[in-house]
Amino acid sequence: MKEVFCDTHYFVALLNPEDSWHERALELTDSLGDTQYITSQYIFLELLNFFSAYGPRLRSQTVEYIERAPNESNVMVIAQSDDLLEQGLELYKQRHDKSYSLTDCISMSIMRERRIANVLSSDAHFVQEKFTLLM
Repeated sequence: MKEVFCDTHYFVALLNPEDSWHERALELTDSLGDTQYITSQYIFLELLNFFSAYGPRLRSQTVEYIERAPNESNVMVIAQSDDLLEQGLELYKQRHDKSYSLTDCISMSIMRERRIANVLSSDAHFVQEKFTLLM
């Protein structure tokens, strides 16, 4: 089964019908077929922070999605760890000329470790690190 990494941008687009990438996120979800979706608790933390000011409906919907996701057979949520944080911080320090977030750096570390080339995102930072955007 192929693996694809799911970034915060994908989840924002998927969960928010008002997002300009919403239709594309739905299309990709339908078209990827037999795929293992990889994400992390760091992505979920960023997602919850993003939707914190969007009102009760989207906040609740996001919480429900995050609680349900680990139980899906085709979703793997990588747990937070000191090791991942250290890896992310190291990349963050190495890329002081970039505007990568710490979450981006942790995600890129996970992708390298798992040899994942494709990311469900529209974030050009991943392209700068030679990953392929699917959105």
